[in-house]
Amino acid sequence: MMQEIGQSISSTDLGLIESWAQVDGFPCYWVSDQGRVACKSPNQCGYVVSSRPDKDGHYTVLLARDGKKYSRFVARLVAIAFIPNPQGKPEVNHKDGKRKFDNTPSNLEWATRSEQTFHSMGTGLQKRPTNPRRVLKPSEIKQVRALHTQGMSNRGISKAMGVGRTVVINLLQGRTHKLTPMAGSEGRG
Repeated sequence: MMQEIGQSISSTDLGLIESWAQVDGFPCYWVSDQGRVACKSPNQCGYVVSSRPDKDGHYTVLLARDGKKYSRFVARLVAIAFIPNPQGKPEVNHKDGKRKFDNTPSNLEWATRSEQTFHSMGTGLQKRPTNPRRVLKPSEIKQVRALHTQGMSNRGISKAMGVGRTVVINLLQGRTHKLTPMAGSEGRG
């Protein structure tokens, strides 16, 4: 049984003191600094709302208002309630990106989309994007042809070189890079 929701409550099951704040726009819901969401309406006793991870591992809750249900990210609810955002950054970043279940203020920060992307690449959560249409240098063209001669698939070559498969296919079929001689054809006239 959950205790009365107020400024802070003792959570004996976790051995923690949690601070609670009302969820903006949802007067019957409260969010804690431990990443829990609770409901307390006039005709119900308080209860903790179950949260579930989405396809990317970010925890969400369903909140009801005026007979409609709304899905909200727990991290965002915690950040709005407990983390100042003086620069008005639009997104919430998990500092430890591998622990998306940790929705405590110490693991969250406000960020821009580019800061999020830079952080995910810096921590190895996201690979650096390839440029599928970039122009290959002559040495890279020779390398593509050599890999093809060795039996590597077009997909494997495109991944190894950081270009799209279409670039590899067009190069090997002679549609592009026509001025660069094929391997073994140097000196032919």
